[in-house]
Amino acid sequence: MASQPKPASPGDFSITELSIQTFSGQVYDVIDKQMMVEIYESIYSPSLDCVITFLDSVGMLETLPIIGEEKIFLTFYTSTPERSIRRIFYSYKIEEIQDNAQQSTTFRLRCCSPESVLNTRLRVYNSYGPVPYSQMAKSIYFEYFEKELQTIFSPEYSKSFNVEDTKESYIIAVPGMHPFDAMNMLARRSITLVDNRIPGSLFFFWETLHGHYFRSIETIMKRYQELVEEGNLTDIPSFMVRPKNLQDEDRP
Repeated sequence: MASQPKPASPGDFSITELSIQTFSGQVYDVIDKQMMVEIYESIYSPSLDCVITFLDSVGMLETLPIIGEEKIFLTFYTSTPERSIRRIFYSYKIEEIQDNAQQSTTFRLRCCSPESVLNTRLRVYNSYGPVPYSQMAKSIYFEYFEKELQTIFSPEYSKSFNVEDTKESYIIAVPGMHPFDAMNMLARRSITLVDNRIPGSLFFFWETLHGHYFRSIETIMKRYQELVEEGNLTDIPSFMVRPKNLQDEDRP
């Protein structure tokens, strides 16, 4: 099997789409006005955080205008266009506005995943069971995120949800919690069904560029141990850290 091409340097990527849709439905292509795109993901965060730095010389803030909850359409790839990732974000904050001498303005636009916006508006009033906690997580995700977003965007809209099976069946009533809080409550109570040698489980609900996850840390670490024992060290990702905008790429 041919190896997949890799980025030329850590953090290297190519953007093929960056546009903003206003409340009136107008779509503006702003790919030529972006200076930097930063996407943060954490195992402790159920939503991605995207920060876009713009160099504005046409008055974007007044022309669009940007007032919050605009849709941001972002498509990029890190190796080949065939492996492009397309994500939709909602804007929620403008920060660090600075006027430059060249009659231009730089500012940072903070964005979040659509699920994060829905989470602030919806509450879970429902009872589940007797089913495993992993099945409850699937039900909450479908009803309060996937189904809602298909109504807002398109019936074809989908995002991967990777769920690890859990032990036993329970009956639980969710007393009006936000969906993220309900997911975290289920995660705290879950015990993995994947391996009986794991006495307890540190389950988390988080999001990456590849979708949402409801999994335990132990099984992720167990997979690393299996790769080491099998000698498949090439399948273990390696990371290299270097400062931003480093001129000499030979000195990481």
